[in-house]
Amino acid sequence: MKILLKRNLKYVAILVGVVILVSALFWLLGQQGEAIIYGVPYTGIYNSDFRQSALAAAVFSILQYWWQYDNTLPLPPLLELQQKFPPDLYVSLDEVATFFRGLGYDARVMRIESPKKLLRYVSLQERTPLLFEQMIVPDYAGDYSPHRVLVGVSLSKKIIIVHDVYLGPAYQISFDEWRANYPRRWPENYKFNFLIARPPNYKNLLTRKSPETTPYPDRSAYDRLKKIISVWLSATDDAIQTNFPELLRLHEAVRDEPNFSELSPAIRMSVFNNIAAILNKLGRYEEAKVAAEQALSLNKDLDHPWDIWSGFPKKQLPNPLKHLGDAYKGLGEKEKAREAYRKALEIDPTYQAAKNALDLIE
Repeated sequence: MKILLKRNLKYVAILVGVVILVSALFWLLGQQGEAIIYGVPYTGIYNSDFRQSALAAAVFSILQYWWQYDNTLPLPPLLELQQKFPPDLYVSLDEVATFFRGLGYDARVMRIESPKKLLRYVSLQERTPLLFEQMIVPDYAGDYSPHRVLVGVSLSKKIIIVHDVYLGPAYQISFDEWRANYPRRWPENYKFNFLIARPPNYKNLLTRKSPETTPYPDRSAYDRLKKIISVWLSATDDAIQTNFPELLRLHEAVRDEPNFSELSPAIRMSVFNNIAAILNKLGRYEEAKVAAEQALSLNKDLDHPWDIWSGFPKKQLPNPLKHLGDAYKGLGEKEKAREAYRKALEIDPTYQAAKNALDLIE
């Protein structure tokens, strides 16, 4: 009997030890947990347009993500989302949840008090990107909309990983950056709102397709461009706006960035277009003509694939032609200037700047 009791006690001790060990292991994994969802599409200024609505971009990313699993799911055009969620209109997450439910999604707003609880949703089993609201990131100084998409969490590195319309894909935000802005807030007893939106049958959808393993693009190019573009986008005060040499320097810094060619045609066109306008202001007409021609070389099919410019039937913007006309006018080539202004008005008959320029030269 004593031998049997000792043997049972031995087994109990081993069992207790295993339970403690497993519990400790789970605790350790929980403390140093890390998960990231690959394959969540990014939508933002690096592949679309500077005037992007952060909320429309975030909604579009989530819709695209689930559409990849099931092509029968609704996928409204980005232009339609831009009109529904314009950059200058704040929309609550509850309203966004209602929008998702209208598309047949299960959607609800959650209050999350710690980053550890986010791991559940970005885990390999759930693979669910979350839409959330967040305060300004310290190194960004431009116009700001607070919505972004959470794609990953690392407790050991104390970061979350997000797609942000202005900061690019897979941008890492440290918990310390949040503390710097809100010292008494998350992760110290502050709850953030997160929107979870996914198809009712998402579990079945996840089993149809192996998890994406391709890493997101290297952040170095985005980080360099982000610093330049954030300064450019924040140049709104009168001292900067009337300081044309400084404006030119900011635009040329973007143009001369080694990874400039990786940006979307719409953005590169905008850069050349603005450079042409500034050079005209500075009276450097020959250089302005070259910049306007560079813009024109990209001024086509700008709605593909994002439908950004589809308000213009010719899939073009009139601005580069107006700046080309100004350059020709400054060079004394009035007939070429007239032709450029008329072409601008063919694209947009309501373009008042081109109308005024044409009237003055007639």
